[in-house]
Amino acid sequence: MDQKPAKPEETQDASSEIQETGAEVKSEESETVAPETPADDTADVANKEDDSTDAVEDASSEAEAEAEAEAEAEAEAEAEAEAEAEAEAEAEAEAEAEAEAEAVEMHEEQIDMTEVAPTEAPKEVIKETVVERKGGFFPMLLGGVAAAAIGFGATSYYYQTGPFAASGATGDFAAQFEESEAERTSAQEALSARIDELANAVPATPDTSAIEERIAAVEGNFQSLDTRLTEALAALEQRMTDMEQRPVEAASDAAVSAFEDEVNTLRQEVAAQKEEIENMAKEAVEAEAAAEETSRQAMARAALTRVQSALDAGAPYETALADLRANTGADIAASLAGPAADGIPSLTQLIDAYPAHAREALADTRAETADGGAADRVSAFLMNQLGARSLEPKEGDGTDAILSRAEAALKEARLTDALAELDGLPEVAQPAMAPWIEMARTRQDALAAAESLAQTLNN
Repeated sequence: MDQKPAKPEETQDASSEIQETGAEVKSEESETVAPETPADDTADVANKEDDSTDAVEDASSEAEAEAEAEAEAEAEAEAEAEAEAEAEAEAEAEAEAEAEAEAVEMHEEQIDMTEVAPTEAPKEVIKETVVERKGGFFPMLLGGVAAAAIGFGATSYYYQTGPFAASGATGDFAAQFEESEAERTSAQEALSARIDELANAVPATPDTSAIEERIAAVEGNFQSLDTRLTEALAALEQRMTDMEQRPVEAASDAAVSAFEDEVNTLRQEVAAQKEEIENMAKEAVEAEAAAEETSRQAMARAALTRVQSALDAGAPYETALADLRANTGADIAASLAGPAADGIPSLTQLIDAYPAHAREALADTRAETADGGAADRVSAFLMNQLGARSLEPKEGDGTDAILSRAEAALKEARLTDALAELDGLPEVAQPAMAPWIEMARTRQDALAAAESLAQTLNN
């Protein structure tokens, strides 16, 4: 590793020295042998010199080849050593980066699970986390643990085992949901049938033909009596005129007495007929007033029925309320007159809107009452995601129990009882239910005002 390869210049110098040494040896041998040898010997010596020269040249070539081979071997060894050093450095750097990234991920996980205040991380960790390494064993492990926890929580809630064993929900969740939907559909159909019944019970314009016929008959009798009376009075006046024109001096006492009796009789008849006419006129006026009152009451009841039908359906009733006011002259309460243009929330609308507000109220309650433990927070999260709540009424003062009883009363159209139950909600759950409670009270107040007005009309 520490030997340096021979330079080409040094190799060439060594081979030159070897060649010079060989030449000197050959010259010395030639000088020594030449004077004493004959021609044959001289040829042998020449051949030997050629052989020695070839040997020297071969030795020089082998030395050069060996030097070059050693240089190349040393260069390759040195390159391999450098490559191994770089590979080891990269492996160490990757191992350190993975260790630091895993340490950071484990540190962040511990912070999330225990809610310990985060400590200041070393600068090296901050630099390494900037270049986030995706993948790895620990993120996959954490993802698997989270998926297993969610699956376990969902299974535990569905079968009411584990941490959800005391949640109070009864029966199968899916069956309860289907039962709730069936009850809502049944209530909706019953409400629609009731609306149709009320709409067909009283027509929009009552039939007053019988009353009008009675008034026409009274008016006809009155006109006939007036004609008869006029004719009788005219005849009586004519008779009195005739009697007055008779000569009085020629009449006897008996005739005068008879005349006076006849005049008195006529006067009595006129008085009787006059009294009869007055009585008939009075009866006609009373009959007409009674007919008008009957018609007004019928129209008022029809308008009230239209208002009540609109209240049940959640439809506007401004026109019907105006007809009711015109036919009764009664003061309409603000709780009934206020929402007339748009209508009040129907019972079906209140039933449909209730679950969303109830789930929000339960989520607020769970967030308030959680003690901060990891298990409680995971349980609350899963229950909120699943919308877990009791669909059957149950006893207790908790938010879930109160909401379950209120919903049961609502589905039975006992709106007053439902609102009374919701008055006992904890403060943390009241903001979520406040919009729904306002809608329910709007309906309750309008129905109460309409009922009071109906009692007034009946009395």
